[in-house]
Amino acid sequence: NDRMTILCNNIKAQGIILYTITLGTAGSTQALYRNCATSPAHYFHSPTPAQLRGAFQEIGSQLSNLRLEQ
Repeated sequence: NDRMTILCNNIKAQGIILYTITLGTAGSTQALYRNCATSPAHYFHSPTPAQLRGAFQEIGSQLSNLRLEQ
């Protein structure tokens, strides 16, 4: 968990948007992945495989609203 936290923080420090998804997990795993994501809006929990599609649709929607700037 410590190594994952360091990795997530290093990725976010470079300005990279980081999405995370947990599938059917609970407790500390959810907290680890929620904290790894760029923000709470970038973390998704899918209790069942059937609900996973909704998470990917939301991520796709968020990505389609991104704008590149120089």
